[in-house]
Amino acid sequence: MRQSLKAFIGALLLVAMGAAAQDANRGQALWYNAPGVKNNSTILPCQSCHSQGPTIKMGRTAVMINAAIVGNTGGMGIFNSILNVGGAASVDLLDLQAFLVNPTAIPLAIANASASLNFGNQALNTTSGVMTVTVSHGTGSAAAFQLATANSISISGTNSSEFAVAPGGTCMNSLNVAIGGSCTINLTFTPTGATGAKGASLRIAFATPSVPALTVILTGNATAVATPTISLSATSLAFANQVQSTTSAAQTITLTNSGAGTLSLTSLSTGGTNAADFTRGGTCVDGGTVAPMATCTITYTFTPGALGARTGTLTIVSNNPGGNVVVALTGTGVGNTPAIAINPTTLTFSTVLGQTSAVQNITVSNAGGGTLNVTGAALAAANAAYMVTNGCTAGLATNASCTIGVSFTPAALGANNATLNITHDAAGSPSSVTLNGTGVSAVPVVSRNPATLNFPLTAVGQQSATQRVTYSNAGPGAATISTIVPSAGFATAAPVTGACANGAAVAAGASCFVDVRFVPAAAGPANGTLTINSSGTPAAITVALAGTGTATVAPIVGYTPAGGPLFEPAQAGVTSEAIRVTIRNIGTASMTFPASGVATITTGFNPGDFRVATTTCVAATPLLPNTGNCTVDVTFAPAAAGNAIRTAILVISHSGGADQVPLTGVVIGATGAGTPAPPPSTGGGTNPSAAPAGGGDGGGGGLSWQWLGLLLFLTLAAVRRRSA
Repeated sequence: MRQSLKAFIGALLLVAMGAAAQDANRGQALWYNAPGVKNNSTILPCQSCHSQGPTIKMGRTAVMINAAIVGNTGGMGIFNSILNVGGAASVDLLDLQAFLVNPTAIPLAIANASASLNFGNQALNTTSGVMTVTVSHGTGSAAAFQLATANSISISGTNSSEFAVAPGGTCMNSLNVAIGGSCTINLTFTPTGATGAKGASLRIAFATPSVPALTVILTGNATAVATPTISLSATSLAFANQVQSTTSAAQTITLTNSGAGTLSLTSLSTGGTNAADFTRGGTCVDGGTVAPMATCTITYTFTPGALGARTGTLTIVSNNPGGNVVVALTGTGVGNTPAIAINPTTLTFSTVLGQTSAVQNITVSNAGGGTLNVTGAALAAANAAYMVTNGCTAGLATNASCTIGVSFTPAALGANNATLNITHDAAGSPSSVTLNGTGVSAVPVVSRNPATLNFPLTAVGQQSATQRVTYSNAGPGAATISTIVPSAGFATAAPVTGACANGAAVAAGASCFVDVRFVPAAAGPANGTLTINSSGTPAAITVALAGTGTATVAPIVGYTPAGGPLFEPAQAGVTSEAIRVTIRNIGTASMTFPASGVATITTGFNPGDFRVATTTCVAATPLLPNTGNCTVDVTFAPAAAGNAIRTAILVISHSGGADQVPLTGVVIGATGAGTPAPPPSTGGGTNPSAAPAGGGDGGGGGLSWQWLGLLLFLTLAAVRRRSA
């Protein structure tokens, strides 16, 4: 009732003001699209504030609207200079009044389009594929709309020139779009100038007053121009001999576009002196394209038009940045009669006296037409040193081949030459091959390992621990060592079993060793060589030697327990508890250890009865003078019954050389078993809980070896305590 009353009052006011002829359609346009349509105003239309729709303001009169503007009700004062001036008699206000009498009486047209369009990456100076914007009716549209009569579609913005309207779209000036209908605008992107992001705006304008212009944001990214690259599987084609006027089998070249751009093949042409002899085929064609990483093929056959060498070229013209590509074509035309070709024409042998060389092959082929028949292969004169194996027993067609093998077994030293004649049914028979053979004496091949020895810092007047060089003979035959010579400042250790020695013969497949020490005579770096002269090859083998002498005796090993570990009596085959040896540096400089072999037990009377269990002396942790320590844990495990006292030497290798720690253990029951075990001791070691039954010491009631061993142990312990 209230809305009807407002409409009635509004109608009366219209009559009173003589405005019955005002335009309600224009009033609708002002509500939805104005005042933006007037003077290109940026002021928002009425609908932007009254989003519920015009019906909530039904019956508003020009007087009421004018009062709201003058009073700035709800911020409406912004319209004071936008809508026609004239107060309540303003044509704009009267048109709005006419529309608000009954807002639903005029159907509303609503146009819709996507807000943005992204073309993605596009190479500079190339045109993208077409993308489409569809202009359609929006939700709630109840009337047709019409595109503007002029400039209904326009592009503006920073990169407007790089976006274009493409043919094929259906939107155009003055087009009427019925309810439920639509039209399309086709667009392309052609980036120019610099690479990077590009943007512009597409504006779609309408003649229907209530439909505001639509804006679609256009974007794209300009990238560097993608270029193709030609790659060929072969840059030349060489055909085998071909009988004149006959056609060879085809040969193929694969063309790959290994670039990022499309390869356009302008032409593939055959030229050269004998172009007519070469016939092209394949899937690569004039005017064709090859996508990135795609391939096509080029095939050729050869039909010689005359005898002799024939040549041609393939020229590929394309957009390849490297320019045209040329492929050489070659072949030889032959007659229909056979012709022999032999390779090689000389064989050379150098073989140890009495041994047989490896077989060397001669390839015989038919370089002509027809069939080549090899009728024999024999030495021109008898020579027992050569063995010939003829593998050419069947006829050879054009380009076919066979082999003839030759081996050499010299019976005497020196040169032994011969000639091999090959008979056949082609011109020039027999064909000859020169055989040059030499009988040589057996010279063994020798080597050494390693090629270099680097010694640790060593005090002047002292000597380093030894380092080993192995001399090996690979044969054939024995190699006799004549001299072993170290440079000044270095010395070889006294020969032991397995060591190399002057005058010693080293059999084929055997080896010996040389132990070398560094004995500096002065402080500073010293370099030298170890030379081993022998009857082998090379006759002189050298090993580079290097070390540095120090002016002072720097690191010195001090250790506990004093006098070295003394193990409790143990039976053969029983491993003692470990005794820890503590290593200290009682010298004047830092002590460093090698990467391996810090603690070893290789010398003494019984080194096999003692074992290094663990050690904390490592290369990564040097010992400073009189500061800190590291440890070596040693166990005693006599391997078998024997002497009651077992001894060995624990060698500690370090940057100052090598120091020795004595090791002592006592075996119980060295000659038998069955006597009572000694009582437990307070040192290291493990005693059996009970002796095995039976046996005896064979002494007929005398004092057993077990008790003698215990007595020795206690005596040694007492002596060490006194010396300590």
